[in-house]
Amino acid sequence: MEKKPSYDLHEEELAYISEYLNDELGADERSVFDERLRDDPVFERKVEEVRALLVGIKEANIAEQLNLFHAELQPEEAVISTSSKPLWQRIRWLAAAAVLVLTMVGLWFFRSAQPQEQKLFSRYYKADPGLPTLMGTSDNYEFEEAMVDYKTGDFRKAIGKWYPLLVENRSNDTLNYFIGVAYLANSQPDSAVVFLDKVTAAPTSVFQSDAYWYKALAMLKQGRKADALMQLRRTEHHAKDSLLNDITSIP
Repeated sequence: MEKKPSYDLHEEELAYISEYLNDELGADERSVFDERLRDDPVFERKVEEVRALLVGIKEANIAEQLNLFHAELQPEEAVISTSSKPLWQRIRWLAAAAVLVLTMVGLWFFRSAQPQEQKLFSRYYKADPGLPTLMGTSDNYEFEEAMVDYKTGDFRKAIGKWYPLLVENRSNDTLNYFIGVAYLANSQPDSAVVFLDKVTAAPTSVFQSDAYWYKALAMLKQGRKADALMQLRRTEHHAKDSLLNDITSIP
């Protein structure tokens, strides 16, 4: 049995990848996309899956056009005799091709109808890469075991393992930060903001700047443009100025 991927491909991300593969992104947007593609192996696998989906649609369309072309060239009797596949098989093949086409058309409409804030989130969001793990050589095995889950895309499992550790030390900035970014990676921006708030309120935390960045993205995903701008101005993230410019250009 084929193993199920350990990550989810959300509709907004699928539409974003499709735009890239169809060469519909601007130069700056492609630059952000290419950087994420280089640095994020999970995202790279998602792109390859969408590429295969698009190729399948094109191949299905070409095959159908060739069949029609050959049918027009052959005498009527030959066309009837060469239709050896049972009717149910031909209907099933056409239905599968139709589903692929309708899926991509639906995603195109979904992407077009998205608020600008959601589009910007999709373009700029890249999951935090996490911390190095030294399994077996660390006293904090539970934390690092959850970090492995996080880095392989099982964000829900990582949160479930980190949360009991946080109960014992609610002010721990490392736990609050990674639980927050894990919630955001799991498409739960409301929960992400709750935990990232605790990190941005800790002036000595090494995660404070990144917490502001991800908090801004979470608020952008929520449609809170003004709040996102306030958080973004406090981060030192390298893409800060670019995102600030894009947000302020939203009507």
